[in-house]
Amino acid sequence: MTMISRNVAVAVSFALLAVAGTLMSSRPAGAGPNKVDAVQIVSPLPLPVTADIVSSVPLQVSVPPSAPAVPFQQPVFVTINANTTGSQASVDVPPGKRLVVESVAGSVFLPAGQLLRVANVRTDFSAASFALVGSPVAGQPDSVTVINHAMKLYADQNVEFSVSRAPASTGQGFCAFAVSGYLVDR
Repeated sequence: MTMISRNVAVAVSFALLAVAGTLMSSRPAGAGPNKVDAVQIVSPLPLPVTADIVSSVPLQVSVPPSAPAVPFQQPVFVTINANTTGSQASVDVPPGKRLVVESVAGSVFLPAGQLLRVANVRTDFSAASFALVGSPVAGQPDSVTVINHAMKLYADQNVEFSVSRAPASTGQGFCAFAVSGYLVDR
């Protein structure tokens, strides 16, 4: 493409943009009356709202009263038996409550020469699991890995931890996790 044809193409493009811009309306679009009768805010609470609304139709907004959040912290212990590669353990959520997990911390202790292959957390028996990345601790006679994650997970039934190691051995592995967050009404 020659320099002249490229400049002509750019000029035509700018001309098309200018024509399109003049055809667009510069006045704001308004909502017709009686389109919305009421609004109920469900989540998240408290909802930050900044609004400058001018309407000829009264708009009713209601926020349901929020139940206080109850702090939650629960230890979860996973034992990996000898001659196995992994195990799991879980903590149940009280009926009628939703657990909001904000933090998972823990330590994994394995016999010398073994490695933490994977540590996962999942909620409510779902297929989706979230990997917990560990940091090996140097200078230990056994294999020690620490885990510390900030997260936001929601559980209505349970929170399950699964841990696997490599290779399987005759020694027993032990994991201690702490689940921290809060409980709210469902």
